[in-house]
Amino acid sequence: MSIIGAIILGVLQGVTAFFPVSSSGHLVVVGRLLGADEAVNLSYLAMMHIGTLIAVIFSFRSDLSRVLASMAGMCGDVFTNVRLLVKNYRHSETGDYHRILTTNYRRFTAMMMISTLTSAAIFLALRPFARMGADNLLITATGMSITALTLFISSFTRNTGKKPAGTRIRDALVIGVLQGLAVMPGISRLGMILAGAGICGFSRKYMVKYAFLLSIPAIIGGVLTEGRFGMASIAANVGVGCMMAGIVFAALVGCLVLRLSQRVLSGKRSWIFSSYCLIAGILTMVIYLF
Repeated sequence: MSIIGAIILGVLQGVTAFFPVSSSGHLVVVGRLLGADEAVNLSYLAMMHIGTLIAVIFSFRSDLSRVLASMAGMCGDVFTNVRLLVKNYRHSETGDYHRILTTNYRRFTAMMMISTLTSAAIFLALRPFARMGADNLLITATGMSITALTLFISSFTRNTGKKPAGTRIRDALVIGVLQGLAVMPGISRLGMILAGAGICGFSRKYMVKYAFLLSIPAIIGGVLTEGRFGMASIAANVGVGCMMAGIVFAALVGCLVLRLSQRVLSGKRSWIFSSYCLIAGILTMVIYLF
């Protein structure tokens, strides 16, 4: 892969990662057009998301710090409750246990943890199929069509304005399952999360924040899993310099695009992205056939 090709793919990643149109699908298609079929594999796609990760952490650093603080507080309260349980059992005492979900951010954090664990299970189950289909345009076109259909269905759901206090475990499970399916090329992780949050009745603002923050553990997990086994392939087919250039441009463009995407995604525009994904899927199918 040339340095120009790496920069093009990095810019494309930075733009498409923050809209529900499947950045991986776009990289596979454009990589094919650039003659980099072998380079754009599942490991490369995972590493390119490092740029996305940098942009999300920078833009949501305040919310992320509160989530981490909430997680630390929850772990501390769980540990305290276990100690109280043992003490009460040994001495037949009745101590006051600490409540875990005492704030909206703690509930938000708990929801993210449930969604992440659910996604991880789906990811591990589908990962072998995703690796086989990472450079297959037919599978990519199918994934884009699935994204289009899911977004189209979610556009008809009634928004109940649900916020952290009104969320339930089943909501986290639904979103986790849908995000897990995004391991397949062409299926947009952001699109599936937004669709799941819409189906569950999340408010638009809460939906967008949940989607972006939930991408952080998903990207880290993907990088650790694929990067561990795919660095040799990336070094041989892409080159460390080209990969770093792609990541840097993905991060820079992502930081510029993310604020715009938040405004766009906060509106009721699912049908627009659904239409785009359908057209992109059809065009990808045409490229595959010819």
